[in-house]
Amino acid sequence: MADKFLLSVKKFAGLDQRAGCSSTAEAFPTLTNFRVNQSGHLEKRGGYGLIYEGVGGKVTQLWNKSGKVFAARRRTAFRLEDEKFVALGDADSDVTGFFEFYDRVYALGGNIYHADLEYLQPVKGYTPIVATACSPDGAGTLYEKVNLINPNRRVQFNGDGKSLVYTLPETNIYLISDIKINGIHKSSGFSFHTSSNTVEFEEAPPEGINNVEIKYCVHENSEESAMIYKCRFATVFENRLFLYGNPDYPNYVFHSETANGIPSAEYFTPMGYHVFDKPVSSLVSCYNRLLMFCEDCAYYTYSELKTDSLGRTYASFPLFELNAGKGSLAKGNMPTCNNEPITLCDDGINRWRSTSIADERTAMPFSERVYKHIAVLKEHKDELVIINRKARSELWFAVDTGVLIYNYAADCFYYYAIPHVSALCEHGEGVLLGIGTNIYLHSDSYTDDNGEQIKAEFATPYCTFGAPYSLKNLNGAGLSVESGGELLGNLRVQRGNLTEEQALSERFVLPAMEQDGCRLVRCRLHLKRFYSCKLVFYTYSPKLCITELCLFGKQLTGFTRNN
Repeated sequence: MADKFLLSVKKFAGLDQRAGCSSTAEAFPTLTNFRVNQSGHLEKRGGYGLIYEGVGGKVTQLWNKSGKVFAARRRTAFRLEDEKFVALGDADSDVTGFFEFYDRVYALGGNIYHADLEYLQPVKGYTPIVATACSPDGAGTLYEKVNLINPNRRVQFNGDGKSLVYTLPETNIYLISDIKINGIHKSSGFSFHTSSNTVEFEEAPPEGINNVEIKYCVHENSEESAMIYKCRFATVFENRLFLYGNPDYPNYVFHSETANGIPSAEYFTPMGYHVFDKPVSSLVSCYNRLLMFCEDCAYYTYSELKTDSLGRTYASFPLFELNAGKGSLAKGNMPTCNNEPITLCDDGINRWRSTSIADERTAMPFSERVYKHIAVLKEHKDELVIINRKARSELWFAVDTGVLIYNYAADCFYYYAIPHVSALCEHGEGVLLGIGTNIYLHSDSYTDDNGEQIKAEFATPYCTFGAPYSLKNLNGAGLSVESGGELLGNLRVQRGNLTEEQALSERFVLPAMEQDGCRLVRCRLHLKRFYSCKLVFYTYSPKLCITELCLFGKQLTGFTRNN
């Protein structure tokens, strides 16, 4: 006797590498160059085309925010203008990142550069007012701390209308940069005495409050400025710029200060830092918290207003432990997904959830189903690039071997065989790819990879059709195809031993559609007496969308075996 069976899948669940034998076929152990769209259908991915051809070093950075697109190839920075990348010049060292601070774009590369000007220009750094309301003899009120990236300082004096000599508060001064009296620059009529650190005027400045401002320059400490300039990554949080990734200070996170009450990316004080007992790998801001990750632990901070002894209000950033066992293996800024930070940990990709409890419940892994790909990501953690492609609700995890994608709207994974990707950023409806020395645009408008055919493939798990110990005959397969071309396939079966795989030489072809439109394409198969079977489908056609998969046959009820 024989009972007919029909296995129908109308909504696909993406990759699941845990699948061995299964009674269903929603998830696939192999899914390459197909994506799962919003309807749960399998759709062949778009290709990519060349938009910038470079020479020399590989593309190391791609960045896009508010429609501003920048790129870097080793030391050279580029800006996208009219769909063409224009060189902005060379930095002191390899450009390691871009960031936006109050509508200005900056680049990091052995210095901090303005990147939204015609050419890269190093920042000058804010000149702090180190003392204010000073009398001519130098007594006054300390106001702002010195700037690590600018050797200039300012002192404001209250002129008394009588004193000719004004005493400066430091001893290593070598230059008077500027003097203003009642807001008017004074270029002559004074002399500077290095032995006494005093400025002597030929005519006494008039009486006033903070009406005499002297700007002077001390001998620059290159080690102090290098603490900031050699940082490789930047994150903006609560009107502050947080820098980290300095190879000489890997355990440090530095943050900027407000410049006379105004947020600035060019003002770093000697006390503006956090130090950890391990190298810092990643930062990500989420709501009113900034999460700071080492490879195997996590901390957080927030902005807390405090008042000093003079009654002045300032922002403090206290540090708290968040998780003692998980952090971020990848380096650089991490994306957020539905306002939850995403990091790669030892147990896979984790989603960090808001909680008042600092333990393992703050990080939830969700990538067990793609454990083989996770092992590859961990092996290449130093080159891993992660972006949130918001237009498609996708998280992209790119390494040299290819791109693993998590669709968080459909809660499924799939894999794109796009090797050697060193940089990524979203651009309109597509994604910019840095591959080698070139920049490509990945988009549905392309049907090949820069002239090369795309092979898309998916394979079902070994299907038992709900009866793992009964023999079966498979009579055919059917696909509901919305649009697309020829689809090829082959069969693998298990007979006699559930762990024994037997490949069949029989192949089948589902013909191409002449025009778009949903239809059911059937193929007759003559597979006899098996316990489970696996179907492998692949296509080179430029366009294909599968809405349903059907397998039908008969179960031989008189033929069973014990486990």
